Amino acid sequence: MNYLERLKSSDRVLKHMLERTSKRLFQVKLVDGGSAGAIAVAGILKGDELIAVFRSVATDATWSTVTSEFRPQTNNGIVLKDGYIDNTGGTDTSGDKLLVIWVPWEDR
Repeated sequence: MNYLERLKSSDRVLKHMLERTSKRLFQVKLVDGGSAGAIAVAGILKGDELIAVFRSVATDATWSTVTSEFRPQTNNGIVLKDGYIDNTGGTDTSGDKLLVIWVPWEDR
């Protein structure tokens, strides 16, 4: 087993990082919220790993995390559909802003 294979087998997170082909460590996008369900996020792709989603409520401009609402709609944090994150059954964020942070798998 070569050095790279030993590194990959030593730690799940390290393995994931070494297998990625993207040159970017992470991506951040500010998007408009919407009704609970699919939220469009330009640039996020199937296979990317969703790290966090923060919500800025329009009425008081404070930020709070809503990551847990989006994580169950992924495959262990991995985005399932190009261009969208999903919080079906979650909070209606219409009129709010969402700050989405993810790790890209590859550059396309």
